Amino acid sequence: MLDRNSLFISLYPEARAVFLGPKEKEDFRRVVSFYNILRGAIIQKVEQQSLMPVFRLHLTRGLEYDQKRIELVVSLYYSGPNIGYRLENTRQDLYARFIEKEPKVSLLELEPAHLKAIEDKTELVKRFDGIDKSLARELTPETLEILKQMIGGARVQPKLVKADPLQISLFGKDFIKEFSSFNEIYKFAVREYLLSRTQKLLAAKRERMRAAYRRKVEKLKAALLSQDEVEEYRIKGELLLANLRQMRKGLKEVEVLNLYTQKRWRIQLDPSKGPKENVQAYFAKYKKLKRSQPSLRKRIEELEREMEHLDLQIESKSEKEVRPVRQRLPYHKFVLDSGSIIYVGKNARSNEFVSFKLARPDDYIFHTRAYEGAHTILRIKNARRQNPSKKELQIAASIAAYFSKARNQRNVPVSYTRRKFIKKNKKGGVGSIIFIREEVIFVDPLSPRSLDLGLDLIS
Repeated sequence: MLDRNSLFISLYPEARAVFLGPKEKEDFRRVVSFYNILRGAIIQKVEQQSLMPVFRLHLTRGLEYDQKRIELVVSLYYSGPNIGYRLENTRQDLYARFIEKEPKVSLLELEPAHLKAIEDKTELVKRFDGIDKSLARELTPETLEILKQMIGGARVQPKLVKADPLQISLFGKDFIKEFSSFNEIYKFAVREYLLSRTQKLLAAKRERMRAAYRRKVEKLKAALLSQDEVEEYRIKGELLLANLRQMRKGLKEVEVLNLYTQKRWRIQLDPSKGPKENVQAYFAKYKKLKRSQPSLRKRIEELEREMEHLDLQIESKSEKEVRPVRQRLPYHKFVLDSGSIIYVGKNARSNEFVSFKLARPDDYIFHTRAYEGAHTILRIKNARRQNPSKKELQIAASIAAYFSKARNQRNVPVSYTRRKFIKKNKKGGVGSIIFIREEVIFVDPLSPRSLDLGLDLIS
């Protein structure tokens, strides 16, 4: 958070962008694990080496006597945009693949003489940082000089050429709209890109649904018979019934006189069935087709009507799909009447997160003795108060016991200490800790609901 604005980072390869904007934005989601680390941090310095598509924000968080230094790295390489933070010995990236390359020659070192000597503009992209294909096409000795002035602080009026993929021009004459700054153009362009992307996804979805409808209709039409074709089964049943003496079990067909046409007619038989069973099979097939044909025609008509209203269906469904989704936190969070907060891990990885990334040195950590359970953190509201109240201790310990395998026990022993007096158990699994010093309190497990602490808070 920066005063009244937030830092927005778009990692879509076709629309890589960083800009400041209003705090709430429907198209962007807060990365909870990053937010908890960076919340309240102050940007001290921003670094970008050789105009590479990577920059680092150096931040500080906390009071001066207990200040944490955090580095937020933003990589905007097309083949794998990513963000990550570095904190002491901890490193976390949003995606597994974080591209790190050696710097090329800076654009600032490019001279008009070099520019004239390079005939293939793609060479500029390969050799210099700060130049993409679009800018390479626009660079001339004259525009190069203007570009260097812009980098030095001269006024910039970027132009939006295309939203999807995002294409920005500094010197082009064919563009959609001109802006007063890069921040304004990115704020507008990302919104346009997301709109264009949504429209493309809807078009693709629409075509998939149309193809599915067509397949259903074709399948139903293949099963659709004319009235004469349906009546043929009745006639065959009647002819077989009139010629039972010619039939015996084991025959694959029988030739009879068709009384309606006065011609000989070969009728297929099931050799595993007797004469009467074959007759019954033809009458049964006739009745089934007579009943099913009207419903088939009705279903085909319904599908064809649905195809006509397909656009309205997709738009209606998409509106539901794009509604902002409220994300659950990766841990339980409860607020006491005193304003103090209790955090509870949900699994082994969540336990490790709340203990070693979320918890502050003077927060209290609780864990049941002799029982597996969740790590529970108590953060006192009043930072000047050295110790939690007896009531807060009991509530936190009772919640720790509740979120453990001792939930159905009574008088459960719960260890607690300050966060700074625990360390990772290297011989244990994920989330395993060792208490360097501890105190023990005996409590009965209590559900947060029974304490009227409500459900998990939502980010």
